[in-house]
Amino acid sequence: MTDQPAANVPTADTAGLIDDFLDLDEILSAQVHRAEKTEILYLKPHLEAEIDALEAELQKVSSDPSRTDRSGEAAVGDQPAGSATVEELAEQIQAKRREYAESGKKVLLRQLPSEEWTGFEATWKKALDTGSPYPAEMWDDLISKCAVRPTMPVDKVKALRKKLGYPPLHKLALTAWKLNTEGGVSVPFSRLSSDVLRPSPFGTN
Repeated sequence: MTDQPAANVPTADTAGLIDDFLDLDEILSAQVHRAEKTEILYLKPHLEAEIDALEAELQKVSSDPSRTDRSGEAAVGDQPAGSATVEELAEQIQAKRREYAESGKKVLLRQLPSEEWTGFEATWKKALDTGSPYPAEMWDDLISKCAVRPTMPVDKVKALRKKLGYPPLHKLALTAWKLNTEGGVSVPFSRLSSDVLRPSPFGTN
């Protein structure tokens, strides 16, 4: 199911907001930027294992009857010597999550000009006709063509794939693919901003 605009909230893609017909001369002479998207590559994926281990320990401690108070809540004090309290484990998890998040680096991808996209499809026609799984070389080529900040020559993309593994680079590739097959055709819907601006059912004070 796709997200739908919240009721009674004006959104930028409301048809009634668009009154003007396309002026070809105006748009062809104007500076129009193609669709762009920012993705994030995380440079410390090994922290996932550490977070999982801490989560498992927190679950174990939280479910230990000897380490909960009478209300059933996990106790934060009077723990066995040498063991971490639930509060300490929770803080360790959040610290690892922050470290993971702070390792992120942005990559800006841009939709290709029409002729370049057509050329890409022609170059990889056999692979595209054969269907998934597509060769890594095709994805590397697409990432290289779409990355604008930083620019990413194919040899650097290959080296990055070797360094970070398949999933992060595949995420970049899928974003680049969507930019060239779906980008720039509709106003992105923001559920969060719609929720913030939705009128309160009880009115305002």
